[in-house]
Amino acid sequence: TYFEEIDVSERTTGMENGEDKALLSFWKARWEAAGWKPIILTPDDVMARNQKHLNCTAILNRIKELHLDDFGKILLKRWMAMAAAGGGWFSDYDNFPLGEINGTLTRNHHPFFLPNNGQMTVHDILSPTLASGNAHEWLIGLESLLKNAEEHCSMATRRKKCIWTDTLAIHSLRVSHGKDIVKTTKMVTSPFDEDDPVYLNITKLCRSKHFRNKWTIHFGQEMLQSAKHVPPTMRLPKYRMELAMEWLKRWEELCGTYKTNYHLSRNMGI
Repeated sequence: TYFEEIDVSERTTGMENGEDKALLSFWKARWEAAGWKPIILTPDDVMARNQKHLNCTAILNRIKELHLDDFGKILLKRWMAMAAAGGGWFSDYDNFPLGEINGTLTRNHHPFFLPNNGQMTVHDILSPTLASGNAHEWLIGLESLLKNAEEHCSMATRRKKCIWTDTLAIHSLRVSHGKDIVKTTKMVTSPFDEDDPVYLNITKLCRSKHFRNKWTIHFGQEMLQSAKHVPPTMRLPKYRMELAMEWLKRWEELCGTYKTNYHLSRNMGI
C-alpha cells in the first residue's frame, strides 16, 4: 500500500496519526498472516527510486500545479509509488484478505505471476482498492490519470481546490473517451449487506454470490455510510479497524472451512 500523512486540518477521515498507524499495522499483520510480504510505501521510498524513466520530481510538479486537495494528490502519488517500486500488487490499507492463500497460480513456473499478463487491472470494478500490474503498466496508467486530472482541473479553476479521484478518472477514460487504460474485475467484496454471513450468523452465506470466490473485503468510508447493518455509532472512519477486527474474527469462525481460490502469487509483495 501507499501511505502519506495528511495535515489534520485537511483530513476527511477525522482520524488521528495514531489511529492511522494502528490501522496500517493491522493491515500489514492480516496480509502477512495470509502468506504475503506486505510493503508500506512512503514519499521517501518514491524519491529514493527516482529514475530516468520515472522523473518523480517532474511528476510531483505536475501534481502540484493541479491544485488538488491533499487526498487527490495522494491518489496520484500512489500510482507513481507503484511504478517506482517496480509494479506488482496494490491494496488500500482498509482492504483485507478473506483467508490464507490457497496455493499459487504461476505461468511457466514464474513465481511472480500477475493477472492478465501484467496488464493494469483493478479488481474492485473501477476502484483500485486492489490492483495489479507491472511497472510499465502502472506508469502508463499514471500518465493517463495525470492528463485526465489536468483536463478536469483546467475546467475547475474557479474553485479553491480541484476535486478529483482516480476512480472517477478511470470511469471517465473508459466511458467518455472510449479509452480502456485498465482491465477490471470484481474480486473485492464489502461487509454488512443483506448477504453478510457474519452479521446474520449464517454459515451457508459464506458461499453466497457476494462472497463466493472473492479475494478481499474492503472496509471503506463509503461502506460505513451506506451499509445496512453498520451501527449508527460506528459509522466514522476511525472505527474501521475495530469493525474489521471483529468481522474478520467471526468470518474465520463461521467460514473457516471455506477456501478462497486466490489465483495469486504467495511471494508477491502487496
